[in-house]
Amino acid sequence: MRYLLFLLICGACTVQPRDYTGATIEIQMINNGIGAVHEDTPMPSFKLGTDTEYSIEIQIFTYQGTASENGMTSSSEVASVETTFALGDMALPSPEYMSDGSIISADFRSTTPLVIPASAMGSVLAVHASAHDDNGLSSNLIEMQVDLK
Repeated sequence: MRYLLFLLICGACTVQPRDYTGATIEIQMINNGIGAVHEDTPMPSFKLGTDTEYSIEIQIFTYQGTASENGMTSSSEVASVETTFALGDMALPSPEYMSDGSIISADFRSTTPLVIPASAMGSVLAVHASAHDDNGLSSNLIEMQVDLK
């Protein structure tokens, strides 16, 4: 009898199916206002030309995640973006980002450029980018290598 009562109580308390999808991001980096690379650029590189340094503006495009529960779908906006940059074993300081305030697909722009001295020419810039939505879910990860020519 206890077993039957247990089954009746637990059967009424089933967990409703939930489906969470984290946000997605894309990255664009612009060197000295002219050369742009994206995460899907084949063989990405920046050319120094006559400039004395690489001055890279970073923009991260975000697209909301979603949460579906009991047939209802809600969106979760991107709360933060994180980036790391490195030249070989040397980590570079990541810039801070400012959001454009859009709820559906916020764009985050670096408040200051990532500055790399001309002496880094011939090196490879390692880039890692991710984001989190307001449900705490991680976005897709972007890992890319950019040649400094």
